[in-house]
Amino acid sequence: MKTLEQFCKQNKPKRRQHKLEAFKDEILQLYNESYTIEQIQAYLETQRITASRSHVYSYIKKCFMGNTKTCMQGAQKQTIEPTSKSKATESFMKRF
Repeated sequence: MKTLEQFCKQNKPKRRQHKLEAFKDEILQLYNESYTIEQIQAYLETQRITASRSHVYSYIKKCFMGNTKTCMQGAQKQTIEPTSKSKATESFMKRF
């Protein structure tokens, strides 16, 4: 019987990774520093990543908003506990 570690070494995950996942830390930092979705989108374009405003917003909402969020990292889930919501976060959420 194969162990999980052996299986993972021999088989690559087939699920596609979100194209913004590679920039998750940068997106979180920009978002926490009160940059707008448009500014985050512009940063991604400098990294040669094309993403619509709604795509960027959906990614942020999926990974960074709410009480306890689950965001995929490859085939491994990571739970992110947010800090208290800032006024910028609250006003951002009210717009949508």
